[in-house]
Amino acid sequence: MVFEQANFFELFGEIKVVLRTLRIHLYLSTAGIDGKHSLMLDEGTGEPPLRFHEGEIQCETTSIGTLVTVKVGEKAEAWVETFSMLVPLVQVTEDKAESAVSVCGIFTTHRTSAAGPESLAGPRESYDMVAMHGTAKLMKY
Repeated sequence: MVFEQANFFELFGEIKVVLRTLRIHLYLSTAGIDGKHSLMLDEGTGEPPLRFHEGEIQCETTSIGTLVTVKVGEKAEAWVETFSMLVPLVQVTEDKAESAVSVCGIFTTHRTSAAGPESLAGPRESYDMVAMHGTAKLMKY
């Protein structure tokens, strides 16, 4: 049996942030038609989905999966918000080219200041976690 690595993830999750509920719908392609990474993040707020391409996506291989991070918002001299997720290695076969998967997502608010990070009291980062479930697939382009 020959295994290949899944290269497309469709994930869903729900998280309560401040006074609203985000219904996450996410697509991640690790090797799209052009051979590059892409990510689409729909927060379920009625706003257009956020779309990211190769140069906007940070990927770090770790011993527990690939950490994928994108910047989703910012307010000058106040905060930057990122979304990260830990994506497992998923092996599939041609006969069964998809697998159920669970992924941990993290919205991180990084506090900033014009006076520099030394001027900030308390934690510089805060986290909101979202459990996401869906499928990992092998897409042949």
